[in-house]
Amino acid sequence: MLRSRFVIPGGRTAHIAFTDRHGGYSSGDFSSFNLARHVGDDDELVAANRAALAQVIGLSGERLSFVSQVHGTDVHIIDDEAQLRHTPVEADAQLTTVPGLGLAIMVADCTPVMLADADAGVIAAVHAGAREWPQESSAERWLRCTTPVHGTSTRSSVPRCVRAAMKSQPS
Repeated sequence: MLRSRFVIPGGRTAHIAFTDRHGGYSSGDFSSFNLARHVGDDDELVAANRAALAQVIGLSGERLSFVSQVHGTDVHIIDDEAQLRHTPVEADAQLTTVPGLGLAIMVADCTPVMLADADAGVIAAVHAGAREWPQESSAERWLRCTTPVHGTSTRSSVPRCVRAAMKSQPS
């Protein structure tokens, strides 16, 4: 279920986790840890997978935010718990300053980018599409995520396999 997990220390602590497909409830083409509601998997199984993820990372399911990703540049900014929705907002990035929230980004052949400034209490999750990476729309999402927090010391994280692939690409 969890591929890797680590902590960015600071005034507030930011936890970052990357998942894989193993250890969930889905079966068949969606086996087993499918978190996506938009691919035709059984909604109850997806809900069980999301609840398992929330439990493993120490959150209640209501405090884990997903977006419906569309390979665009919209950023869903959550600055109040009331903005958490059961129906995802269309966006390819999320940002929050609300403590105790988890931001999820789902990828297949795309790149998840996690941004955090633990001192400022800001986290963001960015969906960098394979078609866009590292072109303008991905960069624009990064800039839009960090714009609300000028002067912060934002750290970014991408999965180890992506970092290796990026090193092999020409500049």
